[in-house]
Amino acid sequence: MKPAILLLALLLTSAVHADAPPEDIPMYAVSLVGSPYRMGGVSPDTGLDCSGFVGHVVKQTLGVLLPRTSSRTGKVMVSSLSDPYWRDRFDGARRIPAAAGEAPADAAE
Repeated sequence: MKPAILLLALLLTSAVHADAPPEDIPMYAVSLVGSPYRMGGVSPDTGLDCSGFVGHVVKQTLGVLLPRTSSRTGKVMVSSLSDPYWRDRFDGARRIPAAAGEAPADAAE
């Protein structure tokens, strides 16, 4: 579980739902440090996985119930970049060079 990614997801969620003070979300998330990991887990008592952790924190702090799996979030469309829509809109992709003194983006952590 990558805590920085999970914390970022929680902070972005707080910007959309302003029901809880923003500091409550990361504080509650940090309070779960030490909870056991369990694949498919949704409870800090019995164990959490990554999506269970995010869902639990959002539910407890904001009262918002997130979908448990990606299949419940909606349909995903896969299309080719040669499709006329993308051919007119997509200009390409490339790596951004690292600034002087920085490690390249693909460097092992």
